[in-house]
Amino acid sequence: MSSRGRVPTLTSLVYGAANLRGVGSGLIVSWLLYFYCPPETAKAIAYAPIMAMGAVILFGRVVDAVSDPLIRY
Repeated sequence: MSSRGRVPTLTSLVYGAANLRGVGSGLIVSWLLYFYCPPETAKAIAYAPIMAMGAVILFGRVVDAVSDPLIRY
């Protein structure tokens, strides 16, 4: 392949680094779910019902679905 059709390495790394935000937020949400709504086998205190945590996560996704196109525009 000629160098004319290739994407520079630095550009590839910068575009790939943007995905770290998505991975990082997924890890944080998973950790919060485990902390606030632990499984019964963990024998830890549940601070919030799983339905409430699901509603909070859903609300965040809905806000993203509305704000992302507006930000793009």
